Amino acid sequence: MTVFKASRISPGNNFFPIHIQINGFGITLNKPGFLSFSEKTIAFANITAIKLHCQFLGYSAITIKGTGYPDIKIGGFSKMEVRRMKQMILANLQKFS
Repeated sequence: MTVFKASRISPGNNFFPIHIQINGFGITLNKPGFLSFSEKTIAFANITAIKLHCQFLGYSAITIKGTGYPDIKIGGFSKMEVRRMKQMILANLQKFS
């Protein structure tokens, strides 16, 4: 299991940054809060596309498109991190194809 944590100084992640876990079954998005906690798991079988948003300056984002849920865009990562996420997701998608 690999965990990616958004930068605290990126917009929307100042106090409680989002964590993305990639394991053998899918992707888990953890969004902590002050008095609440949100977690969403997406199976690799439901993922149809991955889109990267890499900027020259600033933080990069990843958009996960799939069946049964709206597109999910998560930002606050380095360019290298979103590329690694995409590689890991695509490698796991090939296992399930």
